[in-house]
Amino acid sequence: MEVKENMTLGTTLVTNPKGGFLACGPLYAYKCGRLHYTTGVCSNVSSKFETVEAIAPSVQECKTQLDIVIVLDGSNSIYPWDSVTDFLKSLLKNMDIGPQQTQ
Repeated sequence: MEVKENMTLGTTLVTNPKGGFLACGPLYAYKCGRLHYTTGVCSNVSSKFETVEAIAPSVQECKTQLDIVIVLDGSNSIYPWDSVTDFLKSLLKNMDIGPQQTQ
């Protein structure tokens, strides 16, 4: 499913040491389950402001399974702990977790 709302996600500009720059910007997002995957386009621009190359990665398929690892140590470096655990609960609540889904 294609989602075309709230498309103002920002643009990235990176200079090239040999002259020119790389400009990247989002186009739209695909919805896979309850998650959104943003696609975009990047253009390699020469020092004469000519497009040398355009790169447009695309969504190949909507993956239904992810392996996720979250590591929290006991060193007390994570503070405030309650806010971190609330964030993780909220994050995991929005994922489809199960044997044939995200694990």
